[in-house]
Parts: sequence; C-alpha cells; structure tokens
Amino acid sequence: MRKDTAAHIHRRIDKLQEGEIITTRECLHFGPRSEVDSVLCALVAKGIFIRLAWGVFCKPKKDNPDWRPPIEEIAAAKNAWFNKTTIPSPPNAPMPKLPPVTSKTRLRPINPEATRPLKLDTATGSSRFRCYNGQWVVARHVAPRKFRLSMERTGELVRKIWQQKPANVVAEVKELIGDLSQELKKQLVPLLRCGPARITDILQRHIPFDWRQCHFSEIWAPLRDPP
Repeated sequence: MRKDTAAHIHRRIDKLQEGEIITTRECLHFGPRSEVDSVLCALVAKGIFIRLAWGVFCKPKKDNPDWRPPIEEIAAAKNAWFNKTTIPSPPNAPMPKLPPVTSKTRLRPINPEATRPLKLDTATGSSRFRCYNGQWVVARHVAPRKFRLSMERTGELVRKIWQQKPANVVAEVKELIGDLSQELKKQLVPLLRCGPARITDILQRHIPFDWRQCHFSEIWAPLRDPP
C-alpha cells in the first residue's frame, strides 16, 4: 500500500468535525479503491471511525462515544453516493420484503421484527441497505411524475386523489380541496392536469378552471426530470 493514500485520508479525517459523516466515495481520489478500503477498515478497527453502513462512516464524539447520527442522515449520505434523490414514502406504503439477517453483513445483529425499515421513494431505481444497528433502509422506485408530485404539499394531494378508486374520487376531492385557500387551489389545478384522465375528467366538473389555459408540456417538463 502506498503511504500517501493513508496520509491523505488521515489529513481528511483531521478536518472532520466530531459526528460528521463521510463516505468511501469522498476518499476515492486519494488512491486505488482497494487501498482506500483497507485504510478505512483499519480506521474502523482502531475506533477512529465508526461504520454506519457499507461505505458510510462518521467521526465519533469523544464525550459521547455511543452517539450515532439519525438513520435519515445516514440514508441521505448513502443515497447521495449514488446520485439518488429520495423522499419519505407515504405512511400507507407497502412493507417491503427483506432478506433474513445473516452474519455476512458484519453489522451488529438485531431482531429484525423490533425495527421497522425506513421507507423512501425514489425515481432512479430501487435499492436497500442495512445500517449499523441492523435497521433496513429501502428506497422503492416510483414513477417520476408521482415522485415529483410528492415533493410538494399540493402535489401530495394530487397523488392521494390519484390512488383513490373512481367511485370515491368525487367525495375525496370535495374533502381535500374544500378547506384549501385560493392560492393553494391555484397551485393544485396545474398539477391535477398531470393525473390520469379518469381523475381529471371528474375534477374538471368540481374545480372551475379553463383547462385550455393549462399547457401540459410546461407542467410535464419539470415532472419528467426530478431534481
């Protein structure tokens, strides 16, 4: 192993604040992947680093060595590694099927029934990983339009309407938009145009709006490519 690889990583560690998260990807420019992995594993063995998940580490706090970052922060760092944008899944999202816990993960074992997985939505492909305590983080793939809608309050209303059965749509719309301010209704209408025809046909009868003024291409463009 080249000494400069370890030296570069140690200098990077010295600049970290206690509790700050760092990923393997941030160290890959210091040397070959195999050498970077070896240095990081050695740092974990010495207690200089804490492994939060595969490829995700943090600098421990001296006054509180048992402290760990929230699972949400670990998930954000891991997903950012793969350029994956995620948002929390709806409360009624189905529970994912997960493989049994094995010793191959080299993470502290935990009863999988005692910790529910953190469920996230993404428009860039499904993925999953385990954190330091054995808790799963699952990013499930959803359609780009649904993902983009979920990033805004008004968009979440559209998605909720979208998931209703046709027979319940009218009642659901009246309940959801009845108490909204005029400003929110104004924001809601263009987003409704992105829903399926079976929904928009009903909504047009309950929301006064000249739908010809709503240009679909202008709305679809930002929804097609989530930030």
